[in-house]
Amino acid sequence: AQYGDMQLSIKDSLFTTIEDFKSNSGAGSEFDDFDTRNHCILLVERNGIIVIKQHFDGYTPTEQSQIINIVINTDNERVTIGKRHFQILKESTSNYVFDETVYAIYDYTMEYNSIMIMVIAFSCSIILSAWLFSLIGWLFAKHAVKPVEYAFHNQKELVTNVSHELKTPLASIRLLSDSIVQNENMDAETVREFVTDIGNEAERLQRTTEKLLDLSLIHI
Repeated sequence: AQYGDMQLSIKDSLFTTIEDFKSNSGAGSEFDDFDTRNHCILLVERNGIIVIKQHFDGYTPTEQSQIINIVINTDNERVTIGKRHFQILKESTSNYVFDETVYAIYDYTMEYNSIMIMVIAFSCSIILSAWLFSLIGWLFAKHAVKPVEYAFHNQKELVTNVSHELKTPLASIRLLSDSIVQNENMDAETVREFVTDIGNEAERLQRTTEKLLDLSLIHI
């Protein structure tokens, strides 16, 4: 049944309404104390004459005409008239002389609208929850990546500094050694001075290398 147990409940209520009507009305006669549970009741003869029409006071004459015309001429259990939704149940009475049909009509527009509002609210809550979870995930990911970005920046800066620290003494050693090789007439004092400088640059390289090794051990 559509909308779960709601339609089943309405149908059971309509059936009870018809049975109560048949047992209390006495073959279509008028009655005053009949409880229709706010259902509309129509009793129609075979020739289309409406014998009884009750509980239609909440509708305008135009709406009443539309409802009655559609109810009598449809085989559907559910009809929609404008923005209103109706459940219909019909059954022949035990009055074989007039061959009457009793129609029990229930306007379940309020229930229908309530369900639609619940569906829309539920859908909106799902969309909002998904959006919030996405936002939280993005913020968490951004926060989690910060240490990685910081480490990458430090590593990049370290590589730049190390390259500079290694490049400078290497360039000095190469310049001094090339000067000694290319200048055959260089005096011994100058050669001794250049060699001393080469030794100093080599010690500088050694210190830089040792610092890098110590730094690598700390990261490990």
